[in-house]
Amino acid sequence: MNKKSRCITFGIIISLLFLSFPLISAESNQSKIDDAYQCLKDQIDDSCSKITSEEQIYALLALGNYKDCKSKVLENSRNQECWPKSNCKLKDTALALLALDQANANTEKVENWLLNQTKVADDLVWYLQIDTANSSSCTVKYGSSSYPVSILSTRKVSSGAGSCLSVSENGYWLKFGTGNCVVNEYKISCDKEFTTTLLYRNSDSSTIHVSQNLHSESANGETTEKITYKCFQQAGTCNYEGSLWSAIALNSLKYDTGSYLPYLSASIDKNEKYFPESFLYILTGEDDYLSSILQDDFNGKFWQVGTLGKFKSTAIALLALQGQSSNEADKAMTYIVDETQGSNGCFNSNFIDTAFLLYSGWSDSGGGVTEECSLDSDCASGNECLNGVCVPIQSQNCVSQGHFCVPSASCTGIEFSELKGCLSFEICCSEDLPTCSQLGGEECGLSEQCGGDLTESYETLNCCIGTCEPSEEPEEPVYTCGVESNEVCQSNCIGEETQDRSLTCPAGQVCCVTPKSGGSLWWIWILLILIFLVILAIIFKNKLKLLFFKFRSRFKKGPAPRQTRPPFPPSPVYRPYSSQRPVFPANTPRPAPRRAGGEKNKEFEDTIRKLKEMSK
Repeated sequence: MNKKSRCITFGIIISLLFLSFPLISAESNQSKIDDAYQCLKDQIDDSCSKITSEEQIYALLALGNYKDCKSKVLENSRNQECWPKSNCKLKDTALALLALDQANANTEKVENWLLNQTKVADDLVWYLQIDTANSSSCTVKYGSSSYPVSILSTRKVSSGAGSCLSVSENGYWLKFGTGNCVVNEYKISCDKEFTTTLLYRNSDSSTIHVSQNLHSESANGETTEKITYKCFQQAGTCNYEGSLWSAIALNSLKYDTGSYLPYLSASIDKNEKYFPESFLYILTGEDDYLSSILQDDFNGKFWQVGTLGKFKSTAIALLALQGQSSNEADKAMTYIVDETQGSNGCFNSNFIDTAFLLYSGWSDSGGGVTEECSLDSDCASGNECLNGVCVPIQSQNCVSQGHFCVPSASCTGIEFSELKGCLSFEICCSEDLPTCSQLGGEECGLSEQCGGDLTESYETLNCCIGTCEPSEEPEEPVYTCGVESNEVCQSNCIGEETQDRSLTCPAGQVCCVTPKSGGSLWWIWILLILIFLVILAIIFKNKLKLLFFKFRSRFKKGPAPRQTRPPFPPSPVYRPYSSQRPVFPANTPRPAPRRAGGEKNKEFEDTIRKLKEMSK
């Protein structure tokens, strides 16, 4: 193979690798999603009774009737109407309704219980507006009485109308009283052409909201106004979080939830911790709520609102964006899968977080389990038993009939409520959503943000009606608490801890400061120095041994040093001649006699030898 052929082959291989990378990545992500589903199943094991009652509801949401979780959820109810059995609450019951509907259970009793928890939203301040082009004389009737009211040329009202209607703060409307005044029916008639409508505001806010219902009549005609706007009550008062969940649960079952919108929208400012924009987008499909979700509440990787935490916040956001494509949802789902999956497969190693995220973001991934069955009779109406699982009958499936699954508030054509196969907060519609180009917009890139309004289209939620501008990376928040060793951010301060409001913490936490002890710490420093010296001694033990031997040899006793010259010359000794003893000349000194201490010399030599060996 020549050089040119090798280059062409190498280029083809590289191209194939690039083309196959998205497929490999998609398979990898699906494998991780399958692991998350398996984590839930492992914890359920062979019986749904091994998990808590709250976990059973979330298991039913994510997996359907796996290991007969539906029966366990129903067992934990009060007469199969509300949850928990000991103290029924709106949010728990609404979640159970969503879960049971997911498992094709009969939910009629649950629906009726929720509908019976409604009341007129008397937490709001209500006004009646009578609008005429010119000054006019009007009559307002309620109860068994009627009251005259004049509309001046300035469009202000001249006076109140009985005990239930007083002149508003700005003088342009009639303000409703409390008690029975908010449940009365009011009939209005004027001698000129006129229009009436209801206005409302939250008691803690000055923002006025206008009802969507306008009633117009010609001169001497009559309009009727009645406050039909409601909330869901718990313990006798409107409960905002419970109302949010109850409204979307009933909305998923195709109930008209318009009467709950005034209370939910008017109270949004003081209930931001519940992420109300996501719920209201499900209910209304309004672009303002979509922009708030995608631009105001998204931090670049995930959603984190109030005290919900990033996992539940992200799950609620994905619930609102379900079935639609958006850059933010893609980033959040990638982050959840790549950076928060534990060794057991669950996200955040938590059962509820994992089940909620799978239900919100991956309902159509195919990893969940729906109603198990043996025969068609085991399935709910409109479903058939196929491969041991209940699925919508093809003749009753929305998409197979040539229709479209769109967000519940976005159908501009004919709605087919009897057809199935759409996600929880979608409906079957005869017309699909328009494309972004048809709406006169464009989809912004991953590194861009919309300089106008975001709206949903056929292909994306990021259809920008305006211009796409370079986005700035969100700055990581810097918290002042935790700089000192005795400071910590936590939900509550306990024991001797005191809260320091001047130091900042993440949302939902406070800075708790532990008093510093007044004792001296000198002994800790001495201990640390001693530990350090011991570590050094262990590391350099061989060199220390050598120094020790050298030091020791300087002071050890050895043989006396030799004298350089004898003090006196030896006296000559005259002995008889013998052939066996040498005779030295008179002036030649004798060899020095061997001195005592041979053993000590040997010990000294041994020491020197050891030192030489150690120094090698």
